[in-house]
Amino acid sequence: MATIVSSSHFAWTQDAPIWTISENSMNNCNLSGIPCVEERTKFHAMKKHLTLLALLLGTVATGMAQKEVHTLHLNSLMQNVSENNAAYKLQLTKTAGNTYKGIIYDYSNTIKAEGNYVQVGKKFLEDGYFTYYYQDGKIESEGNYARGIKVGTWKRYDANGKRKTDRYYPEESADKIRETMQLEKSEDEK
Repeated sequence: MATIVSSSHFAWTQDAPIWTISENSMNNCNLSGIPCVEERTKFHAMKKHLTLLALLLGTVATGMAQKEVHTLHLNSLMQNVSENNAAYKLQLTKTAGNTYKGIIYDYSNTIKAEGNYVQVGKKFLEDGYFTYYYQDGKIESEGNYARGIKVGTWKRYDANGKRKTDRYYPEESADKIRETMQLEKSEDEK
């Protein structure tokens, strides 16, 4: 390790290719032939850059940790209700744009279902792959939603985990069902 620049408190050393700062004696200030003032300026500039880098990384980490979360309270028919009348709690965490990862918990904080949601106006509609669970955590059913309507083949299981007959929901009928149920209309438009 060769000493490149030394100052009254620190020596700048290069141990290819990483630069490090190490303590040095007070008497080596001018051994390098560079004035101490210039060395201190370099040290303070490096310290400033490291501080800015630490702040930037801290800001990025904080921004990533602060995800948008919504909590909705649902009755046994999975309809929005007040917290006092709720049988379930839906925890929605924003993933990107208007999409969310949702987990439905029952009153004992057991996971009832989990899947993806899309926000349409003020509503959150199931959209994508979903899994429903029995109270003991075994899978009850799994399949896809398209903006609030089950589509495609849904696999179903009994309470012992044995496969039941699959159910098929035609995608071409989803728009008609969505329109009839007025899923994508706001309360003002109904």
